[in-house]
Amino acid sequence: MLSFLTTIYRPGILLSIAAGSLILSLITLLIALFSSGSVRGLKRRYRQLVRNQEGVDLEALMRTIHQENEMLHNQVRMLTSQIESHEMRLKSKVSSVQLFRYNAFREPGNDLSFSLSLVDEEGRGAVLSSIYGREDSRVYAKPLEEGTSTYTLTDEEREVIVRTMKQSTETVSGIPKHLTPKSTG
Repeated sequence: MLSFLTTIYRPGILLSIAAGSLILSLITLLIALFSSGSVRGLKRRYRQLVRNQEGVDLEALMRTIHQENEMLHNQVRMLTSQIESHEMRLKSKVSSVQLFRYNAFREPGNDLSFSLSLVDEEGRGAVLSSIYGREDSRVYAKPLEEGTSTYTLTDEEREVIVRTMKQSTETVSGIPKHLTPKSTG
């Protein structure tokens, strides 16, 4: 035991032990400061979580947040379904209408004939034509599928269909493209 004490009391060893103790103390101090900062951050986040309420049960709070989150997800799913349903219904509604007036018999002052095209987004609908003459008038209706008809179309009917299809491509769900929001993706 005496040899141990004489080894410890040598000035070089005591200086090394003191330096090691100082370094160990500094490391411990840094760890304590870091831990203190972390604890302060956790306390601040905890106060934000419980909104400065006393005696809050975190488990109950988390359950409530989870239930509210589930309700919001269900509402989003329901609204998404409704939007998709409305979009499908809108596609089958008349979204474009064009009227083309003309003089069917090339007589002066006789431009009372017309062709009217009513088309949905997929080109389904009808073209109505009224041929006006001095003696009589005739009205024709021809169904359209993808912008064409199984019946023979006049030049005027084809013209009004082309105008209507052009107008239809310039709209989204019956809303002019310049009024629809731009996609961000």
